[in-house]
Amino acid sequence: MPRRVVITGGGTGIGKATAARFVAQGCEVRIVGRRPEVLAQAAEQIRALGGSGTVLTHAGDMTEPDQVRGMVDSLDGQRVDVLVLNAGGSADLPQTASLEEIRDHWFTLLSKNLLSAVLPTEALLPQLNNPGRIVAVSSIASFTGNGAFHAYASAKGAMNTWVVGLARRLAPTGITINAVAPGYVPDTGFWVGRTPEFLATQAARPIPVGRPGTPQDIADAIAYFADENAGFVTGQTLNVSGGVVLARS
Repeated sequence: MPRRVVITGGGTGIGKATAARFVAQGCEVRIVGRRPEVLAQAAEQIRALGGSGTVLTHAGDMTEPDQVRGMVDSLDGQRVDVLVLNAGGSADLPQTASLEEIRDHWFTLLSKNLLSAVLPTEALLPQLNNPGRIVAVSSIASFTGNGAFHAYASAKGAMNTWVVGLARRLAPTGITINAVAPGYVPDTGFWVGRTPEFLATQAARPIPVGRPGTPQDIADAIAYFADENAGFVTGQTLNVSGGVVLARS
């Protein structure tokens, strides 16, 4: 039986690259996202790459409980081997924002980047196989505290802590959960339209390995944590940043 994989935020960037990697391995992959047309285009592109697996789509907002239940119902009770939690995003906050705007900004980013992982995980836990694998996509901002995206960085930091707690809870069941924290990966929805070319060059300059990351770099790290042989690693956050964030004591 092929492994069954669910990827939230699967229509673009890291999610799409991860889906393509699993399809190439012969998995049955379901990509989930808010925009049906983006999902359909991603699925078509993934199929064009070939591979022995299959890709299906499901449109839904993973911060909305009813839509999370709809995603679970679409699986029709089938077991899930791998859950990749890639849904998220950021937003700009004006420097002159009111307290109400600040409050709404923080609630929105906590919802997009934390609840979008917590809700589908809790909903799918009864269907996760043993051994099951959960991989959350965090950010190096959770370690660096990026000032320009402070609420986003804080939400990702909360995700890292959530991963640790859930790892302890799930360890006796054979299900692992880990996080991957990407560095600067320009070919993602997070950066599209946000970084002018000259700023992108500056952002890449301090990366020790000498280049920005790619969605495939992150997909490779996710694939490791998702592997059936990775059962002795849980509760970890792996920085995939080209050396921007190194080992922490």
